[in-house]
Amino acid sequence: DDSISSLNKELIHLSDIYNVTITCSPNVHIIHEKDKEMYEIFLCIKDNKRIFENDRPKITQPIRLMSEKEILDQMMKN
Repeated sequence: DDSISSLNKELIHLSDIYNVTITCSPNVHIIHEKDKEMYEIFLCIKDNKRIFENDRPKITQPIRLMSEKEILDQMMKN
């Protein structure tokens, strides 16, 4: 989303101007990427869906624990 990307860039710019540390916290639901399928199964159970259904919940964004570098890279991309 362009508005999020613009906001992130502006926040970084302001932190540089005012010498303020940026703190961010991604939305974390799983520790390892390998657990993504398990989490999708959990969501299916919660929503009374089957894993093979097209309208089931699907994870489209990173939801795992990320390193500082990964978070910063993600912020700069968005």
